[in-house]
Amino acid sequence: MKTILLTTFLLLSFSLLAQDNKLSWSKPELDSAKTADTCQFLNAIEKDAIMYLNLARLFPQKFAKIELSGYYGTKKYGDYLKDSPYIISLQQMLDTIQPMSRLIPVDSMAENAKCFAIEMGDSGYTGHERIKCAKEKKYAECCSFGMNTGKDIMMQMLIDHNIESLGHRKNCLNVTYTKIGLALHTHTEWGHCCVIELMK
Repeated sequence: MKTILLTTFLLLSFSLLAQDNKLSWSKPELDSAKTADTCQFLNAIEKDAIMYLNLARLFPQKFAKIELSGYYGTKKYGDYLKDSPYIISLQQMLDTIQPMSRLIPVDSMAENAKCFAIEMGDSGYTGHERIKCAKEKKYAECCSFGMNTGKDIMMQMLIDHNIESLGHRKNCLNVTYTKIGLALHTHTEWGHCCVIELMK
């Protein structure tokens, strides 16, 4: 009897695992997240970054299973996130939060982000203090460094590895924000930088 129960349990476990491995985004889900697809002022990587953030906001539990599960960093930097407690805390957060509105790109916000991305990238600066580019006080700002794909940019912001305040994660998953501006640029120190502006 014990053998039969154990066999049944193992078969169910493998079945559930196989279902999880087959989990993927449906076309309607992807379409709902692609709010930037028709924007002429964004490039393909920038559009992709917005899509990934929208997927996390619209479908947090499914995002955790499809995108976060097994994500330990980029090929460029290796598995530097494999033992990160920040992945665990993001998993816990995504498992408990309610879906929220998707973010809609705004060209003026993207222009503001682009100005600062160029300023930072060309000077090699990292931080939020601006020299020539004026910052709109109503914008919440996140800056990514070293990432050059839409997914990696947003995973860096959401995981927020070694950022105790989790400021990037909190901004990206803030239920009150509905608009986004984003710009990617080369960076003399990190290869790439991305500025993300968020607003109600």
